[in-house]
Amino acid sequence: MGVTGSWVSIILAACAVAGCATGEATSTPGASAPPAALPTSPAAPSAPPRAAPGPSPIQGRFVGGSSGESLTRLTPDPCDYVVVAVAAGTAKVAGEALAEGDEVILRYASAPLDVLTSGTALVATVHHPCAIDDMPALSKHVLRAGTAADLAWAGGAMHAHLDAEKDVSPDFYLGRLEGTGPVAEHSHAGAWEVLFAYQAAGTFTLDGHPQRLGGYGVVSVPPDTKHSWTPDPGSKLVAFQMYDPPGPEQRFKALARDAAK
Repeated sequence: MGVTGSWVSIILAACAVAGCATGEATSTPGASAPPAALPTSPAAPSAPPRAAPGPSPIQGRFVGGSSGESLTRLTPDPCDYVVVAVAAGTAKVAGEALAEGDEVILRYASAPLDVLTSGTALVATVHHPCAIDDMPALSKHVLRAGTAADLAWAGGAMHAHLDAEKDVSPDFYLGRLEGTGPVAEHSHAGAWEVLFAYQAAGTFTLDGHPQRLGGYGVVSVPPDTKHSWTPDPGSKLVAFQMYDPPGPEQRFKALARDAAK
């Protein structure tokens, strides 16, 4: 969710995936068009103003989407983490070949990173400052799609794969969320959430403000902010999910345990 108008709103970037590879947004066949922002209701006179949370440490977009290969060049800060996650097809980056559902986390890039995509991939950066005296070698952690357990709840309507938990990624969480069920209103104490929806059709409500979320949409939720998800009937959410810092993803384990009883 970005910050527009009031300090909080939803960034719904229905990105033309082919255009995203060159930093341009155009229309993508089958993707949702960028929705018009809904008006923000004024705060009640007695309500104190809410402090702005500052920028999200997580930024990203979908790239590729064409029938051929698409090249995206990244020039991240060496301290920033770079995430490449394949939504469909394949991708290559830093000498790694990635298939659908595979992800890689990179850090300490001393040169530009080229992402070659045959399909659609998420490319994201996570900003965490560090002090570097001597540049370390490129850090690379590859996460294969079939490794993390499938956690299911809501009668099998919702599924999560916790690909990078604290033991793998202590600064942020990376995983996959999909399903046809709604998500009740909740918030995450002290943690940002960013949802990168490859497929979606429904209403994402943030801090009481509903907006449409479609395919290739990006939703950024500030810490301690109530939010919920209501899918359109017959639709399915397929998304990569990130938390900074990690922690909120642990509730999926509890949901799956309760569902198995």
